[in-house]
Amino acid sequence: MELLVAIVATPGLLRIPQRDGPTIAVHAVGQSPRVLLVHGATASATCSTEVMQSMAARDVASAAIDLRGHAHSDGHEELQRFALEHYVQDVLAALGALPTIRTLVGHSMGGLVSQIAAAQVRLRRLVLVASSPAHGMLGDGARMRSIRSLYSSSRVTRSLLFHPEAPDTLVSRFMDECQEESWLAATQMNTLRPDPTQVLRRVHGIAASHDNMVSGRSSLRTAAACRANLQVIHRSGHMIPLEAADELARAICDGA
Repeated sequence: MELLVAIVATPGLLRIPQRDGPTIAVHAVGQSPRVLLVHGATASATCSTEVMQSMAARDVASAAIDLRGHAHSDGHEELQRFALEHYVQDVLAALGALPTIRTLVGHSMGGLVSQIAAAQVRLRRLVLVASSPAHGMLGDGARMRSIRSLYSSSRVTRSLLFHPEAPDTLVSRFMDECQEESWLAATQMNTLRPDPTQVLRRVHGIAASHDNMVSGRSSLRTAAACRANLQVIHRSGHMIPLEAADELARAICDGA
């Protein structure tokens, strides 16, 4: 028996049931999306809103997932038992329900999730945006604190995630929208190491010039492991989807 995708009252919001997991929400902009965006820790699909709108202006339809326990997806009450493998399952379910997807884009923790998922499905392209490194986050451990309570201070939030000159409104928006993350999934980013040789499709790496969460050296190392070039977006911190939405959309669309 095939699982059906339910389209709910909110325009562009799809709900995808899973046999062995909670129903997940996917937000689509345009018909027959070709790109799926996967958010990072404590975030949700809303951080990709402007990126998706910018892609739509370039005639590229896209979708963004709320991983289980996040935003519009089910499973909030079970969040702390979810592992990265569960998030990979969500991405695979979304790809299965949206067969027009050809490009997978993962930001931060979503980059690690996407690396694992991309080894299990046929895709044209994988885009890693300020991705959690393929070799693990232990080398960036001083910066890797991704639980919601960390972002109660605008000063700390800016120092970790944003360019020093980012507008206050952008920092406040992130703080208002971010939520608690699975401690299990967050700690797995220190040790879980995907095999880049299994990602048998074109990979494009994107890093930020002022990323204080994932170091430039880590981004270079991940890109090299994936046999990918690394594009650096200037005047942006870790939250590239919020700070450099149009530039990120252009980079995605160039190969979508």
